[in-house]
Amino acid sequence: MSASTTKIEDYALVGDCETAALISRGGSIDWLCWPRFDSGACCAALLGGPENGHWLLAPVAAAAISRRYRPDTLVLETEFTTPEGSATLIDFMPVRTHDSHVVRLIHGRRGSVAMRTELVLRFDYGLLVPWVTRLEDGRHSFIAGPDRLVLSSDVPLRGENLQTVGEFRVAGGQTLAFVLTYCRSYLSLPAPIDAGDDTFLAALGRAVSGKRRVYGCSATLSHYAQSSDLSAYRRDSGSRHYFAAGEDRRCAQLGLPLLLAARCDLHAAGDDE
Repeated sequence: MSASTTKIEDYALVGDCETAALISRGGSIDWLCWPRFDSGACCAALLGGPENGHWLLAPVAAAAISRRYRPDTLVLETEFTTPEGSATLIDFMPVRTHDSHVVRLIHGRRGSVAMRTELVLRFDYGLLVPWVTRLEDGRHSFIAGPDRLVLSSDVPLRGENLQTVGEFRVAGGQTLAFVLTYCRSYLSLPAPIDAGDDTFLAALGRAVSGKRRVYGCSATLSHYAQSSDLSAYRRDSGSRHYFAAGEDRRCAQLGLPLLLAARCDLHAAGDDE
């Protein structure tokens, strides 16, 4: 489903309390402004089309889709079920300590699912095509003026028609990680994040630990990162979850994303696409 045909209420929100991304039911980030809520968007398909910036992670084949948030968190789980098997896409932004990250994990549940990723970054609300280079450590760097994004991936990626794309398979029990990091282009590169090391696990722990903060950016789920069986974290299909704005003054900056999060009921949602 393209951004132009996605209903606004079908977008889910993830954030780090300083900015946020909107994710469609089909696994596409169609809105992302970095490093703040009032910054220019580098993914602006929501206001135009895919060519204005988006990041898709989805099965190659048609899939039945269901989504849910982890209770009291902005950790989003999107489950894709295809004739070949099923896989869960886990999206979140850890509460930042220095750099800001969008983390996307693909976890195979059963079978072997053919997946694809398509990253189109267009800074300044879809106007600027970044300068893309492959770093010595294998990561991809995207620069437009003072802004830089760095992408690390567990699967091979290639450039194609000013896009960064890749195809891969995820098997049952396997987890593949994609991490997109924002930093200033004139500062040092951020340190790589490895899905298997303590730094990555700590980042996920920060995203889901501690007391509730603005729009539910919390919970006591530090063990989440260490579990490969996501079925234990399913929410009952009849339950509902809404976001509490709390008393943080950042709430005044959330605007439409907070309104969307407050209105969406994702736990029982499921469609065939």
